Amino acid sequence: MGKVIAIASQKGGVGKTTTTVNLAASLATMRQRTLVLDLDEQNAVGFGLGLTRQQMESGLYDVFLGRAKLGEVIHNTMLPYLKTIPYGKGTLTDEFEKFVRQKGSAPLLKKYVDALRKSTDYILIDCPPGMGDLTIYALSATDSVLVPMQCEPLSLKTLTQILKIIRKVRRQINPELVIEGLLLTMYDENFRIAREVCQQVWASFPEEVVFRNVIPRMEEFSSAFAVGKPIITQDPEAEVAKAYLQLAREVMAKRKKELDDKAAEGGESA
Repeated sequence: MGKVIAIASQKGGVGKTTTTVNLAASLATMRQRTLVLDLDEQNAVGFGLGLTRQQMESGLYDVFLGRAKLGEVIHNTMLPYLKTIPYGKGTLTDEFEKFVRQKGSAPLLKKYVDALRKSTDYILIDCPPGMGDLTIYALSATDSVLVPMQCEPLSLKTLTQILKIIRKVRRQINPELVIEGLLLTMYDENFRIAREVCQQVWASFPEEVVFRNVIPRMEEFSSAFAVGKPIITQDPEAEVAKAYLQLAREVMAKRKKELDDKAAEGGESA
């Protein structure tokens, strides 16, 4: 059974979708069967993984509304071990907004996710910016949440908000939800404030909550995303590509520890 990780942030522009795309690609290069679900109506994951506009015409939006079956909207990518489901062509207005607010919507998303677990090692969910309904539904259907945060003071202020929401979801909806990790992004060692933010985060949270690896600020991101390729497929020797590979190794090491702990307790392995 695959592990499900939501990538979410209260603040926009922190590298959420970039992290989703490049972490997924890094896991796939290490032969981990990886699937990305895009819950953001901008369809940025699809663009980042090289899907055509025609492929992004339908997706989870249409599955929710009964206009497509789940298997019909799963697409292969340039990496053999990586697949993705786009959001589709729709917006959070009118009929869909009414639908996602209905009582059965969150369990329905969890039903889809649980069905997909059987054929994957990892499912990454790219959540919309902020903490709206779809993000809450994603947190209700996931095992853990990875929180990207830019190395700037404002990210520290908004971090407390999303941590409160995670705790609330855990109390009221999904008691198994844990924090996969806080991921420091857009790090530039030449800026004193970036170094100070990193040190403050590392000092304020337990070691197991913060990824030791940080994602540097580099121009390769923009060029890779523009041509629909994860950075690891365009420039595998780039510093940022190596950073995401290291992040994938941290994620896999956490997963191995979880399975080992479960086995030691006499539980079933996933």
